[in-house]
Amino acid sequence: MASLILAAGKGVRMKSKLPKVLHQVCGKPMVKHVFDTICQIGIERPIVVIGPGHQAIRGLLSSQAQYVQQQEPLGTGHAVMQAEGLLAGFSGDILILCGDTPLLRAQTLRKFILEHRRRGGVATILSAVMEDPTGYGRIIRAPDGSVQKIAEERDTSISEKGISEVNTGTYCFKGRMLFKALHRVRPDDVTREYYLTDAIGILTGDGHRVEAHVVDDPAEAVGVNSRQDLAVVEKLLCERMKTATKTPNPAG
Repeated sequence: MASLILAAGKGVRMKSKLPKVLHQVCGKPMVKHVFDTICQIGIERPIVVIGPGHQAIRGLLSSQAQYVQQQEPLGTGHAVMQAEGLLAGFSGDILILCGDTPLLRAQTLRKFILEHRRRGGVATILSAVMEDPTGYGRIIRAPDGSVQKIAEERDTSISEKGISEVNTGTYCFKGRMLFKALHRVRPDDVTREYYLTDAIGILTGDGHRVEAHVVDDPAEAVGVNSRQDLAVVEKLLCERMKTATKTPNPAG
């Protein structure tokens, strides 16, 4: 298995010159949380997609990772394509994560990978059921339970807006199928960006099976796009760490 950590975003809404994934959560940069989790599941050298001026990420992770650069912010699909050269001839599975999701646990990813392999689809999406799915892409399932498509918030119909199962931005793809699909993705009419989610629609349109695995704890899927999000994630992780270190009361 190979893995890609998408860490090229500037994080404009963070209102900081610091790359978004280098903002700290409980004393450690977000991308380091993600990287350490990847290492825990046995992937020794993940590929990290960075943006121009993000050399500090190289300094943080050093030679423990391989790096590719996304020169222009042309979307998640374009970011993944930058790693095609490093993965030329690779026929295994590719795990894709965002560098701004520091709450994902190793045990969650292990279960996710096992489900991907057990079900045998060409791709599996890590999904979450959210009380308030606003802002997230919705998972649209076919009658047999497989994934039909991901509907982005701006493109959802009235009925789709009521769907609470959302895309977390974490995927597992069969490597060769991933890049074949990405070569067919076209830029969005408005943003001119290439979206990784469009590869899902291409695969299902070709008759391939795509699955979604629902994470047990939806809090693990929370990503950081703003200072407010950062505060939420910090609180959640600190509470998790306190619970993990709490010892039984001898008097109790």
